[in-house]
Amino acid sequence: MQKAYNRIEWENHPSDKTPLNESNLNKMDAAIDELDNRIINMDLTMQEPVTKSAASAAAAEESAEAAAASESAAAASEETCLSIVEEVRQKTVKATFGVNFATGQLEYDAPAYIFAVNNESGNLEWGVR
Repeated sequence: MQKAYNRIEWENHPSDKTPLNESNLNKMDAAIDELDNRIINMDLTMQEPVTKSAASAAAAEESAEAAAASESAAAASEETCLSIVEEVRQKTVKATFGVNFATGQLEYDAPAYIFAVNNESGNLEWGVR
């Protein structure tokens, strides 16, 4: 996958090498849009395995209830199903992004993804928890 954004390396006033203008703002706007599309696509690709897991969990729960011969087997099955349901819930949480206009920082809130700035390159790096 290609990077969606290359840093502008802003310079302070009085330099006119990096103006805060339509071109530079549209460059950032296009990169944010591309990253948003990538996150949506990633969410969609994550939903397929989650849906299969949820269907498997439902089938496993039904089988366990039909085959359970004792209360301990039923309790263990319920605990397993609850952990699967919790895992599915955590993976389907949607990411939320915002801009802190006071600091100029992009803010992110969701437990499914990890974002960090690479201090050597200045690039935004991300992954799935």
